[in-house]
Amino acid sequence: MPFPHIEYCVMCDVVRPELDGKATLLGFFGVTPYVTIGIRDLSAPTQLGFVLLSRDTGEGTYKIQLQILDPRNRPVIATEPQDHELQPGVRQLLMFQLTFPLATTGRYLLRFLVDGNNHFESSFEILRADQVTPA
Repeated sequence: MPFPHIEYCVMCDVVRPELDGKATLLGFFGVTPYVTIGIRDLSAPTQLGFVLLSRDTGEGTYKIQLQILDPRNRPVIATEPQDHELQPGVRQLLMFQLTFPLATTGRYLLRFLVDGNNHFESSFEILRADQVTPA
């Protein structure tokens, strides 16, 4: 059975796993690709949380990895491939908390890989904080 299709990626400041497969999200930015984040200091490392959600279930063990590429398609950060076991009948709620430098403004690419293959791709925009209009 293949790895379930990822439907959404939610972005926030911090994501924390909780009991019973739940997650606490702090500083909700939105659902990619409809995310624009204002950063005050691009030279300082930025902490972001990513939550990937599936509608389907699956089973088996897979190597998963998250990659972020800058607006010029250069790698910014990638998690180490890690084993992830799917529980039969359970929808996927995959959480990643990353701290990484953002050298420039623009549209960043988010890639989720399963067994080394691109499984989900989306994007988000980084602007200077003074360029973002409050909602």
